[in-house]
Amino acid sequence: MTKDEDREAEGEEGEGAPRAKRRLRSFFIAALVVGLLLWVVVSFLQEGRTAPSGPAARTASSVSTPRPAGPGADPRESSPPASAERDEPSLPEDDPVALYRAQTRYAPTSGVLAPTAVDLIEPNRRYESFVAIGDTVDRGRGEEIRFLFTADKYYYEGDERVNARLEVQRSGTEVPITIELAEVEAEGGSGRIGEAKPLEFEPQGGAYAARIDLAEDFPEHHGPLRLQIRFSYGPEQSQQAELRVFTTPVSDIPGRFLGRYRDGVVSGSLLVEAAVEIFDAGFYRFDANLFANDGAPLAFANFKGPLEPGLQWIPLEFFGLLLIDLGASGPWQVRNLRGYRFLDGNYPDRLRLRDATMDHWTHAYELASFSQDEFTDPQKERMLEMLEQDALRGIALDLPEVANGP
Repeated sequence: MTKDEDREAEGEEGEGAPRAKRRLRSFFIAALVVGLLLWVVVSFLQEGRTAPSGPAARTASSVSTPRPAGPGADPRESSPPASAERDEPSLPEDDPVALYRAQTRYAPTSGVLAPTAVDLIEPNRRYESFVAIGDTVDRGRGEEIRFLFTADKYYYEGDERVNARLEVQRSGTEVPITIELAEVEAEGGSGRIGEAKPLEFEPQGGAYAARIDLAEDFPEHHGPLRLQIRFSYGPEQSQQAELRVFTTPVSDIPGRFLGRYRDGVVSGSLLVEAAVEIFDAGFYRFDANLFANDGAPLAFANFKGPLEPGLQWIPLEFFGLLLIDLGASGPWQVRNLRGYRFLDGNYPDRLRLRDATMDHWTHAYELASFSQDEFTDPQKERMLEMLEQDALRGIALDLPEVANGP
C-alpha cells in the first residue's frame, strides 16, 4: 500500500465513525417522535370518550313588569352572576360532517351568549385601563406612574355630552400634573375635518374632567371624534394619549324604539317583537340579548332586512332548541336592544338609533313548549350532502366558516 492509499484508508475510517453516530442519533430522534405521536393519539381517544357535562338548570321566578334601564349606570358594575358559568359541550373536531352539523345546530340569527362576550353583553362600554408610563416602570413594583384616559361610553347622539376623564396615579395616590395640550377634532374617511377645538380639563375628585357639548361643538358631525391630551408629570417628563368616540346627529337618527314588546312561541321558538318607529326607508339591523331570571346571559338574536317608514314590529327569534339546550326556564329578560340603518358604500357605514331604554320580561313559557328540532334549510342540507360524499371518497375536507356570534 502506498502512502497515498494509506492516507485515503485512514480518511475513510475517520469519516465512518461520525456517520454511524449520526445514523444512531437520527434513529433515536425518529423513535422519540413516533412515541410522542402515539401518546397524543391515545390521549385524544381518551378525551373523546369523556362525556361533556350539561348546563345546569335554573329556577324560574315570577314575571316582572318592564322597567327602564337606570340612567347614568356604570356598565362595568353589571357583570354576569356566578350562575352564568356553564360547561360548553366539546365539538367533534375529528369528524368534519358532525362538526358542521354541530356548528349549524341553531338558526343563524340566534346563538349562545357566552358570559365572556362582554362586547355583546355591554355593547357600549369602553375598554381603556390604567397604563404605566414607560420611563417610570423601572422605579420598582408599584412605584411606576400610571394613567387612565377614558370617557363614559363610545356611542353618542348629537344632543348628548361627552364626559372625558384623566387620572394619573402612583400606588393609588394622585400624581400632580400639568396639562399642556387638550383638544378634540372631528374625523372623516380621509382624516381630520375642520380645526381642532380646545378641551378644558378641571380637577374633579382626584382626576381631571372635561365635557364636550355635542349640540354646540359638533351638531352635524356623523362619525368619530378624536380626543387627545398631553400632560407633564415632572421636569421635562410628559405623556401623550388619545381616544375616540362616535356621534350621530339628532337629525340623522333613522328611527326610535317605542318601549313596547310582545312575545310568544312561534314555530317552536321564542319570538320577541319590539315596536319601532322607522323614519327613513332602508336596510336595517337590530340586535338584542336574552338573560335568565337570575341575570345570567343566555342567547342573542338579530334581525336584518329592509324596512319602510312607519310602525314596525321587529322580530327577534331565540331558537327553541337553543333554549332547551341551555336548560334555563322562563321568564326571561330581553335587554341591550339596539339597531342601525346601513349606509352602503358610505363612511361611516351606518346610522344608529338611540339604544332602547326599556327592557322586557317574557311570559314564563315551559321548555317543553319549544321544538327539539335542529335548524335546517336547503343550503345546510346541500352542504351536508357534499361533505358526506367527500368523506366517502376520502377527500380532505375544509369546512366553510360558520358564524358563532352576531
